[in-house]
Amino acid sequence: MADLKNIALTLEAERVAKSIEEVFPVTNLMDLARLGFAYAIRQGVDLQRGADYGTKGGSNYSSAGLDAGGRMAEIVAVFFPHEGAATEPYRVVETLMNKGLVLLGEHLEEGTIGSISDLMPQEKMESLDKM
Repeated sequence: MADLKNIALTLEAERVAKSIEEVFPVTNLMDLARLGFAYAIRQGVDLQRGADYGTKGGSNYSSAGLDAGGRMAEIVAVFFPHEGAATEPYRVVETLMNKGLVLLGEHLEEGTIGSISDLMPQEKMESLDKM
């Protein structure tokens, strides 16, 4: 299977991205997709696209535009070194950004996260407080 040239948000992930613009000072959907990607990795989200993965039809980005420097693909290679990630890193990126946004939305709704500082590791926050 060839790797993705276009990466899309699911309708559910896009809905979350648009709703969290009010909580986080990020208004660009592409940046919010990147945030979802990072959050999914931090939360240890699996790469399976089950029946609850989401509905196609959200915003669509070129992999080159979303990951101009290739860093996301490099991160995928480091954190997910199995064969699928090596041959199709942007399929993994798409999965992670969608699942991460949906999970982030759930955590915001539950109150687990209330601000962008809640995304920082606790030890980082403690070291910033000491400055």
